[in-house]
Amino acid sequence: MTSRNHRGHNRMASSARENESLASEEGPCPTVSDSEENKILLEEKAMGVRNAFPKDLNDKAFARFLRAFQSVDQAFNAILRYLKWRKEFGVDLITVEDTDIKNELRSGKAVLLEEKDNSGRPILLVTAKLHHSKDRNLQTLMKFIVYLLETAGSQCDDEICDNFCIVFDMKDFSMNSMDYQFVKNLIWLLSNYYPERLGIWLIVNPPVLFSGCWVIIRSWLDENTAKKVIFISKPEQLAEYIRLEALPRNLFL
Repeated sequence: MTSRNHRGHNRMASSARENESLASEEGPCPTVSDSEENKILLEEKAMGVRNAFPKDLNDKAFARFLRAFQSVDQAFNAILRYLKWRKEFGVDLITVEDTDIKNELRSGKAVLLEEKDNSGRPILLVTAKLHHSKDRNLQTLMKFIVYLLETAGSQCDDEICDNFCIVFDMKDFSMNSMDYQFVKNLIWLLSNYYPERLGIWLIVNPPVLFSGCWVIIRSWLDENTAKKVIFISKPEQLAEYIRLEALPRNLFL
């Protein structure tokens, strides 16, 4: 292995250690921004558009918007943008019967697992090698991701854990699978329309060449989201977050 490869591995390993430490320090305690007082103020402010609320825009959702956007006014404006986007994108019309959704599910590139992670989060498993950036239709792919995020959200038990776990299986990853626009759009969706829904993002077995990709991706993440990204290189590491038997295959063979 060249010294450059060593540096790439060291960068990701260092990031993994740092993020594991940061993640372990996170707790469920509410911040000042999602206090009961602010939640009540936000609910009162949103009364005029309540008829447009999806089922999951509840007390927990208000708290997530408040944590993400830091003030009642900013959270309310974000909710208005969210409602407008849902209507324009046709979120409520996207179902498993949609031909695009069926085709994407058949590809196996992303799937919502039946079992949850060790913290009770729904698990979204993305298999990088099955994605080919030159062959994809971005609009179709984003519709599929919205379908998965909506489904994952519906499987969250708000009383236990109201966020989900995303796992990127990087085995046999090549630059043919690297899709910067897709990753950037995913981050944008999570930040703007599914705030605080990402509980943890596990990147399993990233190859050395991914270290350069990560430098770019990391620049798109705010500090709070970056803390949730964990690089995994060993089965025992992954087992801290997910029961290995819950996975459809061994990610380390």
